[in-house]
Amino acid sequence: MSEISISPIIQTMLFGLGDCRKPQEATSCIIEEHLQQQLDFIVYKAHACSGNSESEEITVRNILFLLRNNPVRLQRVYQYFDLKSKRQEITGAISGTATTNKDIAADLKSCFFTGTKKSRNVNVKQLILEFLDDFKIKIDGEFIDEAKHERLLRQNELSIEHSKEDYLVYEKSRSVSFDSWKHQREFNEWLGHKLKNNPGVSLLTPTSYELLQYLAKEIIAQIIDYAILLRKNAKSQSIKNSDLTSTGNEKVVPRPEAAVFPIMPDEVNEVMRRCQYTYMKPYQSVSYCIIF
Repeated sequence: MSEISISPIIQTMLFGLGDCRKPQEATSCIIEEHLQQQLDFIVYKAHACSGNSESEEITVRNILFLLRNNPVRLQRVYQYFDLKSKRQEITGAISGTATTNKDIAADLKSCFFTGTKKSRNVNVKQLILEFLDDFKIKIDGEFIDEAKHERLLRQNELSIEHSKEDYLVYEKSRSVSFDSWKHQREFNEWLGHKLKNNPGVSLLTPTSYELLQYLAKEIIAQIIDYAILLRKNAKSQSIKNSDLTSTGNEKVVPRPEAAVFPIMPDEVNEVMRRCQYTYMKPYQSVSYCIIF
């Protein structure tokens, strides 16, 4: 059996997240490794949460519980699934296959590996609303999501500079996700294979998989955000050092923007190293997750 990998999918989405048009294959491979570690930790912690409840499954609620102290992140999760739910309702109304509450109840008991359209119509949005209501968390757009705003602003600036051909490729890359019908099954199989030693992976419900599909791309997007920020900081420091040693007679040579050059594996590793230092106390051996 050949090794299951989602590196090619990651490579196709990097351009839309801020990398160059032709991202490095090695970069997507190293991001896949870090993504596996991040999801392994999420499933592990969610399994620990489920052990304190009567349910023997890892539900959406268990995963959301890990984000309870990050209302901005919860707001972003809700907004995504709210939009997805509305899109499904419109599509269902047009095609005459609108999802009913009976459909949702049946989907929760069905096998998510079938890949049928019906099994993708489970309403995660409702489960999120129930969680927010139980924990009295209000996210009525009152939190300013600065990270998301910066990401959208950067994407908009990049799209303006693209030619028509590049823009079409860019938009296609932005639309790549793990919860699409094209990649959903592949992601689920990859997760099950890579986390086979994690006792929690076999307890994930269909809706939990759907939430993890979304969080997986969020983790990748945050890695790219940090890599670009790291590059900008390095450039600013380089300019400061240059100013300190400048005699005033040097010619200023315009340098291309950082986005022109592909993000390298070393930059990704440096991002994760810094995140590890930030999230973990000295000499602490436990794992961490960059989106908590």
